[in-house]
Amino acid sequence: MSGFLRFLDDGALMPSPDESIGVSYTIAPEVIRVACARVCGSAVFQLASNQASFLRFLVEQELSGKASQHRKDAVIAHFWGDRTKEDAEQKLIWAFGRLSEKLVEYYEGDGADDPICIRVNPLEAGLRFEENEGPRPNAELTYGRRLPRNWMTLAFLAVVLCATVGFVFWLNGAGLSRVLLEEEPDVQLGVQSEGPSVPEEFVTLSAEELELQARGFLFPFLHMENQKRALAIAQEVIKRDPAYAQGFATAGYAAAALSLLTRGGGASKRFLAEAQAMREQAMKLDSDHPWVLSGAGITSYVEQDFANSMLLLEEAYGLAEDDIHIASTYISLAFVTHRYAVARDAALLAMSTSPDTAISTPARIHAFASFHLGDYEATMTTLEAAQTQSGLEHNVASLVYLAAAYQAVGRHDAAHNVVQRIQSDWPLFRPELLGRMFFQDSAEADFLMQNLAAAGWPFL
Repeated sequence: MSGFLRFLDDGALMPSPDESIGVSYTIAPEVIRVACARVCGSAVFQLASNQASFLRFLVEQELSGKASQHRKDAVIAHFWGDRTKEDAEQKLIWAFGRLSEKLVEYYEGDGADDPICIRVNPLEAGLRFEENEGPRPNAELTYGRRLPRNWMTLAFLAVVLCATVGFVFWLNGAGLSRVLLEEEPDVQLGVQSEGPSVPEEFVTLSAEELELQARGFLFPFLHMENQKRALAIAQEVIKRDPAYAQGFATAGYAAAALSLLTRGGGASKRFLAEAQAMREQAMKLDSDHPWVLSGAGITSYVEQDFANSMLLLEEAYGLAEDDIHIASTYISLAFVTHRYAVARDAALLAMSTSPDTAISTPARIHAFASFHLGDYEATMTTLEAAQTQSGLEHNVASLVYLAAAYQAVGRHDAAHNVVQRIQSDWPLFRPELLGRMFFQDSAEADFLMQNLAAAGWPFL
């Protein structure tokens, strides 16, 4: 990786390993932001919108002071959180390669006289900012002299890119190569997306039975692989019965959830487009069905149409409050829209009828809502009991709230132990994203983050 990128930049934009990484504090952040805006607004980057977005994110990471460590994990979590580690690292390599190429092209052309240079260090997944040596009146001549080298560099890149794409097509078909090239796939109803296939034990089920199995994978919400599994099973339902509205509703629900879990990257847009298509078809088939309304409400929430989302979920819950999936969805929406008392009370009602109260979504939301209402004992009692149940040990949100509740009542050692467990079992997890991803107002997560930081979570 480093050899290829150093060749690509010809040493011009690559610091040596012992050079300092990050913001040069002799340059004001406002000046750096202006420099970044100039780069992203140039002709070079107007034709490379993905690289411009990538650059803006890296600049803000550096200026925020959050990029001193774990740069690579933070970038992967933001852009490719839905990928396996291997796929995400592959994407990271190519993203930095393309960004390096574009910066070289810019600074050897329109940006030759810029006062600030943005330099790339893919080895640390970061940036450096340096003052330019000064105006170069012969910049056009210099650029002309370097043009043959640039053409050789681009030719080399083209050969590598073609070889990689060819290999990926041969190995995995068109799907993965489309992702590597960041093309937007067509959204087609009932077409299998990337992800897990239908479990073998479900093959003999009817479309209606299969759809209910898919719903079960939607909870807990933060389990990305289960969301992908729900989507795959729901798409099988659609293939079997294209007139079954609930199949489209479940597929749309799962796609909307995945859009939230991957917010900020290209995958999020693809999942949201699929969720919108599924919602439209489900509503066309049966707009009065409570589960169809639930799926539509979740998609509206991802679109940040909070008023419509609440109306749809309240209508669905009023029609079928005894349906555990609809109740769980309504309770979750009430929680993320900060109606904590409503969420807690509805969760208690659902828990009284749920046969699996310790690990159910209503139980978790009851614990989370209790934290925001200041009832830390209720939070700890519920989540401590849940830790002995199968399944919940994989729910990272529960552990975040448990650690924060311990800290809020002064049990610092217990809180610190939970924080260490989270960091060990979920090394890419970024708790600061919880507020931005899920809450209607991200500030609602501030007290949660304050307690987590006090319990020992770094960089919060």
